[in-house]
Amino acid sequence: MSQTTVSPSALPQPATAPESAPPPPRPGAFPSVPSQPGVTPSVPSQPGVTPSGPSQPGVPPSGLPQAAPAPAVLPAPAVLPAPAVLPAPAVLPAPAGAEVAPGSGSAGVAAPAPVGHALRGRIGTGFSPVPHRYRLYLSAGCPLSLRVTRALTLLGLERSVATTLLGADPATEGHAALRRAYEAAGHHYAGTLTVPALCDTWSGRVVSNHTPDILDDLCRLSADPAFREAS
Repeated sequence: MSQTTVSPSALPQPATAPESAPPPPRPGAFPSVPSQPGVTPSVPSQPGVTPSGPSQPGVPPSGLPQAAPAPAVLPAPAVLPAPAVLPAPAVLPAPAGAEVAPGSGSAGVAAPAPVGHALRGRIGTGFSPVPHRYRLYLSAGCPLSLRVTRALTLLGLERSVATTLLGADPATEGHAALRRAYEAAGHHYAGTLTVPALCDTWSGRVVSNHTPDILDDLCRLSADPAFREAS
């Protein structure tokens, strides 16, 4: 009995459903755009909405709320060192016959100068800065005198500012000259003589016996070209 071969194409095929049309876009929606490799699809902007782009390293996406930056940390204020406490000026011995301070128990020591006898004149205020015009009276055993002597050396003023080193004997011409300078600075000065003392040789009076002022004046004199040339 013979068999009949039937080709697959001759068999009846099932009916294919017609392709459905894409649904219509909703009102207010934007049509979709097919993506392409390496191309970022652009989205139409809407009022009041910031479009977000591709993120970049270190750059926050736009349109998102950003955190407030941390407040700057201010450095701590610098702590200034405490000012150095200068020792008291040296009190020179008084000549024989001077008044003895009550309760001092030391003959030949003059009574302490009353308050207000500090002389604080300044070079440049009534005293012009002229080389060889001023003289410093110092004492060998006075720490402040040693400081002034070092300042004269460091500033190069040894030859433009004269110095007189006083010893322990009050009967010398140096003590007498300093006494006259104090008396010229204050009428009938009866206080103690202290060093360092900066004196004006033109007027014969004490300009200052305040060591910080004397050191400051020496620093300003060292910047004067006339004093540098005289040295």
